[in-house]
Amino acid sequence: TTLIHGLFLHNKVSEAVTLVERMVRKGCQPNVVTYGALVNGVCKIGETDLALTLLKKMEAEKLEPDVVIYNTIIDGLCKYRHPDDALNLFNEMDNKGIRPNVFTYNTLISCLCNYGRWEDAAGLLR
Repeated sequence: TTLIHGLFLHNKVSEAVTLVERMVRKGCQPNVVTYGALVNGVCKIGETDLALTLLKKMEAEKLEPDVVIYNTIIDGLCKYRHPDDALNLFNEMDNKGIRPNVFTYNTLISCLCNYGRWEDAAGLLR
């Protein structure tokens, strides 16, 4: 995981993804922490579609994404102007029983308000 973080620090996205693929080929299954590092790295560079793909891959591998992974993707979606996707992911998270925290609400409310979606933002507080 430390190596993955380091690769992202130097904008070596494809190398980080390749490293994880090599790990899998050698029988080392990534865990939630490994996926968290990948999701964080791809969201920081605006690759939110890849982050969503990684989320689906985690679920397919029977790994349970935690609130931090969801928050990272929601934050990335908001920063890169995808408020509808962020709200959809929030609803998906809630439907799966993953409880949003203060960061989740702050991020999403701020995002929705930035787009003038006051009613949607207020709806999160109900």
